[in-house]
Amino acid sequence: MTAGRRVADVVVLGAGISGTSVALRLAERGVAVTLVDAGLPGRATTAGAGIISPFGLAPGDTDPRWTRLVDAAVARYPGLLRDLGDDATTRADYAIVDEVVVAADEEERGALAALAARAAERDPGGAAGEAPVFLEGRELRERWPAVDPDLQGLLLAGTARVDGHALTAVLLDAAVRSGVEVVPGRAELRRAGSRAIVEVDGAPVVADTVVIATGAWSASMLTTVGVPTSVTADRGQIVHLAAGWLPTERLPVLKTFAGPYVIGFSGGRIVAGATHETSSDHDAEVRAGDQRTVLQDALRVAPGLTAARIVETRVGLRPASADGFPLVGRSRLDDVFVATGFGSWGLTLGPLLGEVLADQVLGGPVHPVADLVDPLRVPVAVPEGAPGE
Repeated sequence: MTAGRRVADVVVLGAGISGTSVALRLAERGVAVTLVDAGLPGRATTAGAGIISPFGLAPGDTDPRWTRLVDAAVARYPGLLRDLGDDATTRADYAIVDEVVVAADEEERGALAALAARAAERDPGGAAGEAPVFLEGRELRERWPAVDPDLQGLLLAGTARVDGHALTAVLLDAAVRSGVEVVPGRAELRRAGSRAIVEVDGAPVVADTVVIATGAWSASMLTTVGVPTSVTADRGQIVHLAAGWLPTERLPVLKTFAGPYVIGFSGGRIVAGATHETSSDHDAEVRAGDQRTVLQDALRVAPGLTAARIVETRVGLRPASADGFPLVGRSRLDDVFVATGFGSWGLTLGPLLGEVLADQVLGGPVHPVADLVDPLRVPVAVPEGAPGE
């Protein structure tokens, strides 16, 4: 890099869950790290609902390489939280609560049966030996008291919930304790031959290595460093409800094949989501139409939430890659690495892939998932049923 203020061995751009995970891992291994974040509204992991599931419902989620990656990421969570300290699990509101996938018609019931068969063949990290269970009527209501009893459900073990905003704060606190310097500001990156130049609020900074973890704002930086697959902003609106009469801390994650989900958290909190819409202008404003859509979808599967009180609404911009798989690894510039493109899987995959990338920055061995998430892979159009929420 050109002359400027030297800040660290590594500069990480973006303090979402992946960037913070990279910074923490590097600092724990003795690397001097500066973490730069612009604090822009709409960061995905600030708004993220927090489903940590080994089971995706899109056809693309059956790719064996993908399922192995997801299983490893889900299995990493308990150890990660132990590593972060005694209060990390409580602060992040992490709990393994399982999940119930519901079907509303014959086509979805067929999909439910196929999912049950697929799940029975897998070992979803920590849930081995717990077979899928079909639920209907009273049994379904016992698991989820507010759900429509006319639906058919499938209980799958091993799914957890976590508060994405709180987890990122826990990771950031641990990173600071490990020596990471946090710098607020808007970062710009440009190319100078085979190297990169970083400026923060117009002032050049110097480091040996740069990590791009700027989420939905990554597109221009990826172009600069020669990554052929771009990232778009997938806008999602999520509604938080208060339903104190329900045992929310024990409710399984409620999922549907159509996309809507409902999650219970501690303290009577319910989270319902989420919309999907490409946002070219990074719009993070709450919209009335999206609010209606989220509430209608939630009440369709869980009509018992009709009396719930609206507490807040969050909007997150998921960084979506062209083929649905993350972009994690080295760019075309030797001194620049990338961690973005997680789509709806940021909370599940971010901590594990952040650690994988940190090890790659340090020259560690190639991880088995490297080819799947290589930022320099040939870009393809998003296939129908690509990995997703």
